[in-house]
Amino acid sequence: MFLCQLAIAKRQKFSLFYRALLVLTLILASGLMLEAILDQSISDDIWLNALCDVLCLLGLAVIGTLAFMNYVDRALINRQRTEKESEIMLAGLSHDLRTPLTRMRLEIELSAMSEHSKTAIDHDLAQIEHALAQLMNYAKPSRIRPIENINLSAALHTFIQTEKRRWQGLNVRLAVKIAPDVYVRISQQDITRVLMNLVDNALRYGRDDRGQLDLLIRLERTDALAFLEISDRGRGVKPEDTENLIRPFVRGHRQSSDGAGTGLGLAIVERLMRRADAELTLISREGGGLTAQICAACYASTANSKATTVAAMPS
Repeated sequence: MFLCQLAIAKRQKFSLFYRALLVLTLILASGLMLEAILDQSISDDIWLNALCDVLCLLGLAVIGTLAFMNYVDRALINRQRTEKESEIMLAGLSHDLRTPLTRMRLEIELSAMSEHSKTAIDHDLAQIEHALAQLMNYAKPSRIRPIENINLSAALHTFIQTEKRRWQGLNVRLAVKIAPDVYVRISQQDITRVLMNLVDNALRYGRDDRGQLDLLIRLERTDALAFLEISDRGRGVKPEDTENLIRPFVRGHRQSSDGAGTGLGLAIVERLMRRADAELTLISREGGGLTAQICAACYASTANSKATTVAAMPS
C-alpha cells in the first residue's frame, strides 16, 4: 500500500520538480554574481568564498539535471512517435485482414461442409479477430490524461448488471463487495476496457479443476486510495511469475481452457492504469488463484456509508 501511494504521489507532484529547477537556476545566477563581487572586493573572506562555491555547485547540479531532463523529453518524444507509427501499421494490417476474414466467413456459410466444421472454423476466425483487436488496443498510444472524476462504485454495478447475461451458462459463481461512492480519475471508456480485460482473463484462466469460476469483485477505499480487486480460484501462478504476466504476450503457467489467449489483456490494463496514474499489481492467492489489484488515488465522494454486498450469482 505504501509503495502504491508513493508512486501515485510522485506522478501527481512531478510538476513541482520543474519549479525546483527554476529556483536552483536562480541560485546559480546569484552564486555567479556573488563570486564576481568577491573576486573584486572581499575574496579573502573564507566563509563567503565557501558559500559561493556551494552555490556554484548547486548551479552545476541544475545544469546537469536540465540536460538529463532534456534527454528524457527526447526519449518520450521518440517513444510517442514509435507508438504512433505502430498504431498506423497495425491499423493498416487489421484493415487488410478483416476483408479476407469476412469473405472467408461468407464462403464457409455458403459451403456444403458440416455444421460442426463450420462452427470450428468460425471459432478459429473469431480468435484471429480477437487477437487483432487486442493488438490494436495495446498499440494505441497514450492519449490526454482524464481530468474528470467518475464514481467507480456505480461504474462497477453497471458493468456487472450488463455482463451478467453473458456469464449465464458459463459456470460462474460471482461474489461482489463494493464500497459506495468511491471516486477515481479515469475515463469511463478506459475503466470499462480494464474491467472487460480483467474479467475475461479470469474467465479464460481462473477456473478450478471442475471448470467452475469463483469470481470475486471487490472495491475498498482508505482515506487516500481506492483498491479494486478481481480475484479467482484457478490454478494460479507462482509468486515470482506475477510480474512477468503483465508483460506483452506472456501467459505464464496458467492454461486457457480454449487456448485462445493473446497474452495482451493484462498488458493493456497496465498501460491504461499507468495513463491514469494508477497501478496494477498481480497477487498470488493462498489456496490457489490470482488477484488483479488496481490501486488509484481517491477523490471527492458523496457518502461514507457501509460497503454494499451483492449476493452470489448461481452458476
